Amino acid sequence: MLALLAAALGAQSCDNKNNLQAAANDMCQCFNGIKDSLNPTSIAIFSRVAKADNAGEAYAAEIAKLDMADVQRLNKALMMAGTPGTKVYECLQGLDQRHKGVMPKTEAEATEKILAAMAGKDGCEIMVALLRMQAEKQKK
Repeated sequence: MLALLAAALGAQSCDNKNNLQAAANDMCQCFNGIKDSLNPTSIAIFSRVAKADNAGEAYAAEIAKLDMADVQRLNKALMMAGTPGTKVYECLQGLDQRHKGVMPKTEAEATEKILAAMAGKDGCEIMVALLRMQAEKQKK
């Protein structure tokens, strides 16, 4: 799933701040399509992970507190981003067309720029949490 996100982020090339903000907002809306499949507990997890010092560790700790049924529900919801035919997947796939030439060329730079564009904004916790975990993996 993170690979799909990376492909969506890294496939474009230039860096216009206003257009980048629009692309980040659009991506946020795509990921917010996952919210309908999550319970309030899972949504709160992403809110905490998005703000944690270490997103990956925070996510692992939060998931460890859930019962197996909630973990499976959460994983199923996240898989929508990588499952062809789902609304979330189709939205993410359309980012390239809707924001052609906006994203930086490299995955790491795109992740960094999107996170910077979303700094301090509420309502995009799922996307921010996933991107922060990805950024941490890129640095390893």
